[in-house]
Amino acid sequence: MRFSKNRNEIKKIICASMIFVLIAASIPSWKTVGNVHADELSEAEEKKAEATEKKKEAQMKLTSLKNEKDDVLNLIEKLDTEIADYEDKIRTLDNKGHELRAEAAVIENALDAAYVLENRQYEEMKDRIQFAYENGDADYIQALLSIKEYSSVINQSEYVDKVSLYDQKQLKELLKIEQNISEYKHSVSLNLAEVQELKNEAQGEQEALSVMQEGKKATIKEYNLQISDTEYSIEQLEAIEAEQDAQIAAIEAAAAAARAAAEAAARAAAEQAPTASGTDATPANQIATYTGGAFLWPCPSSYIITSGYGGREAPTEGATTFHNGIDIGCDYGSTIIAAADGIVSYVGYFGGGGNTVIVDHGNGLSTLYMHLSSFAVDQGANVAAGDTVGYAGSTGISTGPHLHFAVRVDGSYVDPGGYL
Repeated sequence: MRFSKNRNEIKKIICASMIFVLIAASIPSWKTVGNVHADELSEAEEKKAEATEKKKEAQMKLTSLKNEKDDVLNLIEKLDTEIADYEDKIRTLDNKGHELRAEAAVIENALDAAYVLENRQYEEMKDRIQFAYENGDADYIQALLSIKEYSSVINQSEYVDKVSLYDQKQLKELLKIEQNISEYKHSVSLNLAEVQELKNEAQGEQEALSVMQEGKKATIKEYNLQISDTEYSIEQLEAIEAEQDAQIAAIEAAAAAARAAAEAAARAAAEQAPTASGTDATPANQIATYTGGAFLWPCPSSYIITSGYGGREAPTEGATTFHNGIDIGCDYGSTIIAAADGIVSYVGYFGGGGNTVIVDHGNGLSTLYMHLSSFAVDQGANVAAGDTVGYAGSTGISTGPHLHFAVRVDGSYVDPGGYL
């Protein structure tokens, strides 16, 4: 009799041990996440090879551009356009990668929370099993031992009577948690694969960008060789400069005429407008005009002058030996601001100066902002001192990102230092 009682106790202990093993075996491991969708990661690696083909395409495009060129400045302008396209693609890919990594972080937080909830449910099930064991509920123990999947308790009616409603609810919640964990792991794996794919694509675009940038440097070097071979004489270079000065003078003359017409219209409107309490009427639209005082520094992020105003040794092939402004070394994309109040008289590509903004400040005074990567204003816009007009770059004849800042008074260049 005593032996039979001991045998029953041993049987209960074995049953409880089997239940712990069964439940513990069903708990998934976070270490397996990286292997869930290895096929997506493999596919991303394959696309890395495709991305490197873009480098070859860029080289072919560079060769084609060289064959098409009419002159070196036209070629540099085309190269700057290609470089800007690659930079835009890289920024877009980087932004998408940041978004995906942020999404993955949110999903991983949800996954961690699901694991905490699962462990809590697991501990509660252990307590229920211990209670059943200590109270000799053999039918309950047998029902749980027969479970191969949690869903079987819900789907097979033969267990419904043996497992309490409370435990059925607990098992359903545990099953839902496991489903959520599986979905979270799947989403994280997909995000990681897509991030890897974007990274590979961005690498390909970066290699293509490097080809274009090196091509631009080689083209400028070739330009110098053409000068050495007298293909371009000093007189021809001076003629190019004179032509550009004439273009600037025409822009300034047109801006001055437009300003004069706008001011006349404003005065006429002010004279016709009714006054109140004997006070003078104020024009609705003030015309931005420089009224004196120090200019704002045009590149707030950097105060490094890499080339001053006046005579110098040309820093790169095709550049002038007399420097009609100052070069401010800065990072690519640095914000460039209007040095004083004025009206934007020109926005566009301007020969060796690349992307250029000219601001007319009235009374024959204007400022030039050259080698920009992109613009932040339109022609004809009123700007106040400190307003963003563009972003630093290396377009035109340039060895690297910087701002060329120049000041003109009555059609002639002057030292910007007298205004800054």
